[in-house]
This record gives sequence, C-alpha cells and structure tokens, in this order.
Amino acid sequence: MDHTTGYITTIDPRFKWKLADVSTRFMKCEKGEKILSPMFTLSDTADLYWQIYLIPKPINVTDPEPLGIYLKSLNTVSCFVGYKFYVLDERDKKIFYVDRWTREIFAPGAIIGTNNFGIKSKIFELVDNSASKNLVIICELELMMKNIDNRYSVKPNMVNTSEWWFKLEALDCFERLLFNPQHSDIKFIVKGGKELPAHKNFLAARSPVFDAMLGPNFKESQENEIKIEDMDIEILKEILRFIYIGKVNKIDHLLQDLLIAADRYQLEGLKEICKQRLYETLSIDNAIDYLKVADLFHLKQFKKFILNFICLNGEKMGKHPYVDQLADLDKSLSMEVLQKLLVKDIDKDDDTVTNG
Repeated sequence: MDHTTGYITTIDPRFKWKLADVSTRFMKCEKGEKILSPMFTLSDTADLYWQIYLIPKPINVTDPEPLGIYLKSLNTVSCFVGYKFYVLDERDKKIFYVDRWTREIFAPGAIIGTNNFGIKSKIFELVDNSASKNLVIICELELMMKNIDNRYSVKPNMVNTSEWWFKLEALDCFERLLFNPQHSDIKFIVKGGKELPAHKNFLAARSPVFDAMLGPNFKESQENEIKIEDMDIEILKEILRFIYIGKVNKIDHLLQDLLIAADRYQLEGLKEICKQRLYETLSIDNAIDYLKVADLFHLKQFKKFILNFICLNGEKMGKHPYVDQLADLDKSLSMEVLQKLLVKDIDKDDDTVTNG
C-alpha cells in the first residue's frame, strides 16, 4: 500500500525530503510499492504541485539493490520541467547523484524518473552511521514552461525524438555558459560595482539594444564593459538567464523591475512572460500599482483588464486601505478610473475578469 511519509522543507528551487526509519520502511515494501513525499511547489508557481516517489523494489528489476526515484506531476496542465535528485550526507555532501539536469515534458499526472537512483545497501549504511538516522533526499526543480500543449503541437513521444533532445542538450550547454567567465568577452558592471561576465554573441542575438551597443564604434564594444549603475545584480542575473536559456527565476519578487528591463533592452519574450504573470497575480491588493505599470508601459489590453477588475470590485476596493493610492495617480488615469466606476462600463469582451 502506497503511503506518504516524512516532511519537505523548501529553499527554492531545492526541496529537502527527510525520512526516518528508512531501513525498516524499505524492507517492508512490496514489489512496486511507493513511498511518497508530501506535496510541494515552487514559490513562483504556487498553482503547480509535485511529489517525489521512492520505489524500494521496482517492478521488472531483478537486482535487489537499485532504488527507484520519480517525480510526479499533480497538475492538470502539461509542463516542461528540469529536475535532478541527490542524497545529502550529514556534512551536506552530495552522494548518489547525476550532476546534470534532466528535462522532460510532464503531461498531467505523469510520473517520470529512474529505477537506478542508488544502491540500497549503501544508503542503509549511510543512514545507520548518521547521528540523526534520517535519509535526506534533495530534489532541485525548475519550471521551463507550462501550458505547453496549448502553445506547441506536442506529441506523446516528442521527448524521445533526437531533434528534441539535441535542443535540450544545447540548452544545457548554454546554461553552463551563464555567469561563467570562461570564454567570456564582455562584463557587466552594475549597482555597487558588482560584475557579471557575459558573451557578446548571446547579447547581440537576443537584444536589438545590445546588438547596437556592441557595434564597432561604441564605447561598450571597445572597452568590453557595459555599465548599468541603476540596476541590481539580481535583476541582471535574470535578464541574462532569459537571454541564454529563455527562462527566469524569482519572477514574482522582481516582476516590475524585469518588465522595465525588458522594455529598455527590447526583450519581447521576457516582456510577454512578465505580462502573463501580471495577469495571473492581479488582486485587490495590487490593482492600483498594476494600473500604473500598465499605463507606463502602454499595455492597453492589460490596462483595460485592470479597469474592468476595479469596476467589478469597486465596493471591496473602496474599503481597502490601499484605496488612498488612487490619489497618487496622474489626472488622466484618475479620470479613467472614475469614469469606469461611475458608468460601470465593463468590457463584455473581457469575460475572464472576475471578482477579487
């Protein structure tokens, strides 16, 4: 009988699963029986949930030693995910691990992993010799993309095709270049004098602004330095992550700053990612702030969406402490809000807007 045990602690994007009494649990398991972790989620994707499966006695494996480990999607949408597993000893040293990311398309409810994670006798020895007698398994998880079946024609066997895997291998290589000074030919200097290495070809290929900046007659190209003194290094890291591998971390914490940067450097893909997250996180608490953002960056559809949201939630917002922020809006924007509230002119095409 499958059962959930242990507890999960989170330090994004790492999930630490601690299990007690491992030897006894493993020995009592029937063939194919699963030991399940509690559910967990990345902080930036709180609507997506995952679970780790341990299978001490995998089916169709004659050798009694291997341990099976799997990641299960508890979601209703397909996701493109990178993950890796390893065990930590008491000195937080990695053992029983493959030090590279596995990237897979997880259909709703999919379970993907390996029957060959580690040797049970070695794991028992590690646990028995530890002071805590606990097994600590780490899962590192990165969401590359969700709802991919709505954006691409993904066939069930797509992840097995050579072309797809070659593309993933290329992403792995690009990711190894990220923040890596080896073969770097330019560096960024940001707020506080902090530096990050980069590669001109990546910058020029992804951003028209960097492409122009790195022309032969520009100071940045001649000195091999790009100074952005008003930017924090955490924001630059996410800009470069998007440029190199097409994704961002910590988007909720840096959302407006990333949108500003995407606009400044004409990173249209990053701008779309930020816009999507603005739609997903709109609430009564942030509606006025988001309205300013939509107006500043000329996001017409999103601005209309927010105005409809404010109109539908006018009574709740009138009682909210943040309503004083309406006084900070410029005159034209204040008039748009007032007109919307007085006329209650809700755009009928925006049927996705709901009460907060």
